[in-house]
Amino acid sequence: MTKEEIIKLLGVLQDTYGKRFSDPAGTVEAWSLVLGAYDSKQIYKAARFYMETKTIKNFPSPADLIDLITRAEMAYPD
Repeated sequence: MTKEEIIKLLGVLQDTYGKRFSDPAGTVEAWSLVLGAYDSKQIYKAARFYMETKTIKNFPSPADLIDLITRAEMAYPD
């Protein structure tokens, strides 16, 4: 994922979960470090799956999204 894609994803998640970051640039850097090697399509599907299926509505971590990639790919095939 590019930093621009991560910024877009974080914006969607912020709007969904009402979270604000004390250091937005640092958050983007941290998420880029973890998610930079992943395809944005996989992560967006995982984020969608997280938003649609998680009963506890906490802001997801990058690890939460990585854990859901396989299930999200099965739920939302191309």
